[in-house]
Amino acid sequence: MIKKKRWFILLFTIVTVTILISSVVYFFNGFSSSSSYSIDEELEGDELDRAKELKRFLEANPPGRPNAVHKINPKLETGLVFDDLEKLNKSNLVRVMHEMTHQKISADKKYGAILMSHENIREVRAYLELARKKNKLNLNDYTKLGKIIEQWEQADFSNIDKDQDYMLDGMGAKIGYSNGLATPEEEELFILNNFGEKYVYTINLKPMEKAEN
Repeated sequence: MIKKKRWFILLFTIVTVTILISSVVYFFNGFSSSSSYSIDEELEGDELDRAKELKRFLEANPPGRPNAVHKINPKLETGLVFDDLEKLNKSNLVRVMHEMTHQKISADKKYGAILMSHENIREVRAYLELARKKNKLNLNDYTKLGKIIEQWEQADFSNIDKDQDYMLDGMGAKIGYSNGLATPEEEELFILNNFGEKYVYTINLKPMEKAEN
């Protein structure tokens, strides 16, 4: 009876350890696959070479969380409409600002990308001011969104992951929340995939002059 009990304990221990090891292997394999970095198939020449270099670097030095850097319906301009009061609203402004955050934040789900450039920052500022002037924004929204844009005008993106989550809350989103800031390598690969090498400079935007605001 004692021998049977010992064999049972030994067998139970072996099975338990095997299950634990299998679970750990499955977790890390699953995390690895969800953290792979894709390259836009249309890239070629120097852009393709640089994208491959970034992919190798990121896979050898994983940031520790998944981040979508693939091509996601990118646009170089905001597409905001200023001369139609029906389209002048908070929802359109928040949507555009949200898509502008995508190159600079880390999230496992993203849809839509608008270049974070001085020109586009100027446009969201102008749209904000016009929406407030036409009573399309209440004071609280105007103040909050204005502070975010002001940080972007000063090339301060240290809180842009929180900005993105704030906008997602306003959109009633259930997915797509950030897990931090993108690394420079992730942002560069995102830009190559979505906008091209010409716009890599937007990683290090300079503060905008007062006259530009």
